[in-house]
Amino acid sequence: MIHGKKSSGKTGFTLIELLVVIAVIAILAAMLLPALARSKAQARSTVCKNHLHEMGMAMQMYVDDTKFYPYGAIFNPDFSQQDGLGPLVFYWYAVLQPYYSLNWTNPAYHCPAYSGSILGGLYGSYSYNVFGATEWDIPWGGGLGLGIGWLDLTPPPPHSDAQIVAPSETFALMDAQEVVPYSPSIQDYIGRGWSGLPSTECNGLYSQKSGFTDVASYTNQGSCFPIPHGRLFNVIYCDGHISAIPASLLFNLTNSAANWNVDHQPHPEFWMAFY
Repeated sequence: MIHGKKSSGKTGFTLIELLVVIAVIAILAAMLLPALARSKAQARSTVCKNHLHEMGMAMQMYVDDTKFYPYGAIFNPDFSQQDGLGPLVFYWYAVLQPYYSLNWTNPAYHCPAYSGSILGGLYGSYSYNVFGATEWDIPWGGGLGLGIGWLDLTPPPPHSDAQIVAPSETFALMDAQEVVPYSPSIQDYIGRGWSGLPSTECNGLYSQKSGFTDVASYTNQGSCFPIPHGRLFNVIYCDGHISAIPASLLFNLTNSAANWNVDHQPHPEFWMAFY
């Protein structure tokens, strides 16, 4: 007598059940992925703030030793020395090197959200308040920024700690504004990607509509600055505390000009004429 096989009682998924499971997984993924992305961005921002904290301590130790804030960049009076780009230049990050554990060219020195070029003396993810709230080509930046100016042959004396009227409200270092290189020689040197500018100023060119700072109209650099942490820039003040500031406020002269200047005054006479 032939007997049939007993049924195990198990059945497979129907097509509808399978589609429901896939839909549920897709919904869960859609809910989780943005949260994971935000967590990753927050972690990068936290690392960036830690870097700025260490750089701020390095700057304070430099100021304690020398009694002055570093220049943005200054030529060596001994023009017989060269750094490969011309007369030897002392950059702000280089004078802080003895007080900080990593070199500027080490990627670990920089913001993990930055993907541009890292080159000694020129480009990286952090910048210094060199010019204050002023047009970049005013001699010495009007003397308003911490760094006085950039490669001036006869700069005024650097700012002392005592000259900073409101240390808890004055910007010192921050995420760099980034820009595409504007000349073939620079493109050959650093490539054709984004590059962070080592000096910073507030000149009123931030566009809230586009979310970018358009520089093409007056420098022929033909590009704009992406914002490193969503809509925020990490900024360390002269007293050492750090804030994440919306770019629409940070680079808006009406809102923040006084925070860029060592005397904590807005100085509209130095603002660009077309602002």
